[in-house]
Amino acid sequence: MKKMSKMALNKEQIFWQNPLKIAQIISQNYQENWVFLYSALHQEKTNSKSYIALFENQKYCGNDFKKLQEIIEKSDKEMWFGGLSYEVANQFEQLPKTSKSFIEIEEIFFSKFELILEFNHDKQQLVAIYKNKYFLEKLLEYKLLNESCELPVVKKVSTNFSDE
Repeated sequence: MKKMSKMALNKEQIFWQNPLKIAQIISQNYQENWVFLYSALHQEKTNSKSYIALFENQKYCGNDFKKLQEIIEKSDKEMWFGGLSYEVANQFEQLPKTSKSFIEIEEIFFSKFELILEFNHDKQQLVAIYKNKYFLEKLLEYKLLNESCELPVVKKVSTNFSDE
């Protein structure tokens, strides 16, 4: 059987935008899973980057870290985004057991996306990373990258939780 070659990732520089503005537009207009990793400390350190990932194409939700490693290793340097719960540490170390949670959720959740926007804060550069340009064109078509967007200002935050 002939092994299929993997498509190379494309990188295309597009005009700089504030990642907070783009994330706000996406949050109001995009109903699928997406990721926003913001480097809020970009003014204090060099080489800081933020990321937005859209158009999920593969995910892993489970409790087996080794299986996640195998999946990512087969992805040929593609970026994955996700999270690990505290309980995953028990797969590597002998830690005191926590009380059983009454909420049944997976301990590991990671996703791979068709389009990644990489914001280099120091250079004020925005690079789109993709295999298929269709997804970048779709993002531009929906005007998710729009310089005229104004960020709302939050003046008061309240909660319905007590201190307890």
